[in-house]
Amino acid sequence: MWNSKTKFWDTNVASLLKAVDFHSAAVINDRIYVTGGRINKDGKYKSINEVQVYSVESNSWSYAAPMVQKREDHSSIEIKGMLYVAGGFFRETDSNLDRVESYNLDANLWTAYCNLPSPTYSPSLCFFRNKLLCMGGYNGKDKINNVWEYDDINSAWKALKNLSKKRYLANALVIPYHSII
Repeated sequence: MWNSKTKFWDTNVASLLKAVDFHSAAVINDRIYVTGGRINKDGKYKSINEVQVYSVESNSWSYAAPMVQKREDHSSIEIKGMLYVAGGFFRETDSNLDRVESYNLDANLWTAYCNLPSPTYSPSLCFFRNKLLCMGGYNGKDKINNVWEYDDINSAWKALKNLSKKRYLANALVIPYHSII
């Protein structure tokens, strides 16, 4: 963990409760939420729905309520104190996911939020100009360059201009009030 006071990397950071890969992470209120991923159990990979939460203050991990859907290769984002996860892959059925779930920290509860226009894993989520955007990903056959914007009022996704190139396993970062990288 980078220590901005000492300007050095701190290696005295608690390890995850369970080693996972192909997970996603987001920060809410000085806590890191690591969602889903896959584990290797007896030589076989399994998708999980567990949520591990890191507290910087106590340098410790705990579990939050599990997501509804087991998933890996998904994307997560914090928006106005809520955590959202979208898409992903469910290894046990070898299927791409279209479900978006939201997590309420106060209630420690996950609920179905909406579905993506099509099942996608490795998409990138961002919140830009008060809209949730989902970009790129993989549809099971090829990388995609779709950009979808979620309309909360009408509970529907609308297609925006496509990315210039097909992408997956990418992250979108917002430069406030300017652009998306």
